[in-house]
Amino acid sequence: MLRRTIPFQASKVSGGSAKNQAGSPRKKGKQFNVYLDTPVSPKEVLKDQRHRYGQDLHSRLPEYRPGHNVVMDQYFSLTATTKGVVSIRRSRINPNYKWLDVDPDIQKVRRGKEIREELAKRGQTTAMVATNDHYRQELDKMYEPTWRERVLKEQSLTERFVDPNLFARGVVPELKPLDRYYYE
Repeated sequence: MLRRTIPFQASKVSGGSAKNQAGSPRKKGKQFNVYLDTPVSPKEVLKDQRHRYGQDLHSRLPEYRPGHNVVMDQYFSLTATTKGVVSIRRSRINPNYKWLDVDPDIQKVRRGKEIREELAKRGQTTAMVATNDHYRQELDKMYEPTWRERVLKEQSLTERFVDPNLFARGVVPELKPLDRYYYE
């Protein structure tokens, strides 16, 4: 008895990202020139970001911004300034706002990754100190899972700008309003 089976083949639609389908190489979405979380040499181009032509100014901005030890040229290409490990840092308020960082201490990155993997198996986090910027995200997820709602809530003017009279009387130690373009 003959049995006919349906061949399981990958769909052409889901084969790759829409950016990288047919088209000229200049129009295709550019991938990273290096592997993330791996060491790179100085003056190595990390990502080519050509000018994107959109209708409004914001759609033409680069996808990644230069972070620590990374520079960006006039064509939005990101280049490492030192030898180190490449990583992506995302804004806590708007995850679409991303920086490319190069950490010069390769051994620190490797050991830190191993420690975090080991502690994640036990359900723990590393170096939970509020002053440590690197682990602020771990603290937020543990102590305040709904921090995003608090940050996105529009502050009233009295909350955002402290009364200068309180500062003059010594009730408030400093006047420090948040910057208009503040990314946490």
